[in-house]
Amino acid sequence: MSSILSPPVIHIGLGKTATTSLQSNVFPNIPYLRHEVIYNEKKLVNQLNQRWFMTAEEEKNFQASIHLGKHFISLESLVDWNPRGWEKAAEQNLRLFGCNATIIITVRDTESYLCSLYQQMVHEGNIWSASNFFVNNAEYKRLAPLLPSVGLIKFDVDSFDLEFLFKLYAKRFTKVF
Repeated sequence: MSSILSPPVIHIGLGKTATTSLQSNVFPNIPYLRHEVIYNEKKLVNQLNQRWFMTAEEEKNFQASIHLGKHFISLESLVDWNPRGWEKAAEQNLRLFGCNATIIITVRDTESYLCSLYQQMVHEGNIWSASNFFVNNAEYKRLAPLLPSVGLIKFDVDSFDLEFLFKLYAKRFTKVF
């Protein structure tokens, strides 16, 4: 690994936007083209999967590790499946990766995205009908105290705004694609 500090490249998803195809067929080949790139280093990905439980010391160690070498991380959970959590996730990503990280956000047509998201939730055992899964802002606020902090069982369609998502990251990071 290089001892020169290097800002990481972070692909945050969204999920259901060909992320699995990219993670299986494209991104793993980048180190063959650019030998200095380290793609989804297991230790770092494992730490990211536990990021909500990191102590301040663990965050500090992660921050030091991610900037040693040219890391490319692709992890769709970094953005949060729930648009209500996008801002909190953006703040955490800023803390973990620093403002010089390059952020890649993949998107797709909204209607197609929402259909695919709902199908994924059904596949994972969501028993809500689409009309009960997708709720407006007022209904989400009413239900929020009853919703689990982890998992997506209700989706506030009024909060789903891809321009807002881009602006959240553009405000925090120097390079957002």
